[in-house]
Amino acid sequence: MRVRQMVRRMVVAMAVMLCLAPTPADAGQRDAAIRRATSAISRSMKARLLRIARLDRAAHRRAATRVLQAPRSVYRYVTSSRAAREVRSGFGRMTHFTSRAGRGRPLSGAAAQQKYGLAQKPAQRLRVTLPTGTPIKAAKVHGGGPGVGEVVTTKALAPSKAGIRTVKIK
Repeated sequence: MRVRQMVRRMVVAMAVMLCLAPTPADAGQRDAAIRRATSAISRSMKARLLRIARLDRAAHRRAATRVLQAPRSVYRYVTSSRAAREVRSGFGRMTHFTSRAGRGRPLSGAAAQQKYGLAQKPAQRLRVTLPTGTPIKAAKVHGGGPGVGEVVTTKALAPSKAGIRTVKIK
């Protein structure tokens, strides 16, 4: 179940709870039921995100590290604040990128979040050129669309070494 579907279920559950106890006398019971439903769904979402993170770390441990023989253009979907920070100070080790940079318009924030299994809706797409000699690991995206791959850098990458271009997305 995707995060978006879980949020949709939470909204439906809250709407049902609001309809169950319409009188002010039952407001306390209604509020308690809403709190229980919200906390149960929240626990479920946290458990799912932790499981995805665990699968992701295990996949990166298993994946073989290889060195790029030629420069490679990739994308990174991020929030605006993270984009500004990464353009200024570069990328840390184990930073996730798309497997390749394709042509055309960027995905919308919601579509990128669903396809790549991102925790937050991205506001910008960074086009990064990984230089020759960059050690990477290729793996499957966990929590995203089926058959979608990703690239992870195993060493930090300075902004001067990576050609970075930003594009705002909707």
